[in-house]
Amino acid sequence: MPFSRFTVSLSEPQHNKLKEIAKEKEVSLVQIVCEACEHYTNNGAGSHQFGAHTETDSKYFPNLEKQLQTKDQQIERLQSALDQSQQFQALTENRYQAEHQQLAEIKGRSFLQRLKAVLVANP
Repeated sequence: MPFSRFTVSLSEPQHNKLKEIAKEKEVSLVQIVCEACEHYTNNGAGSHQFGAHTETDSKYFPNLEKQLQTKDQQIERLQSALDQSQQFQALTENRYQAEHQQLAEIKGRSFLQRLKAVLVANP
């Protein structure tokens, strides 16, 4: 059977990984690429599409979905706590402004008016 040649460009990490696999299997890098092509063509392109999930992947999906639900619940609780904190901050700010306004009104009075206001408020 005649063979055809072609050039493949790989990222350095991919190339290094394939070299490691070839070394472990004690075959050439070319043989590893040929085996990958053989596997791809024998099993059909549909089973190796980008983003296709393997059986191993499907084992992890339930756990990942559970973790995602847990994280969603945590985010909701944190959002609720943040909302409560912001409400408390707004109430505190309103109280501070009211007290500041009362203090400003008291400072604008004469000494006798202030003394009378203190005595009336604290019998």
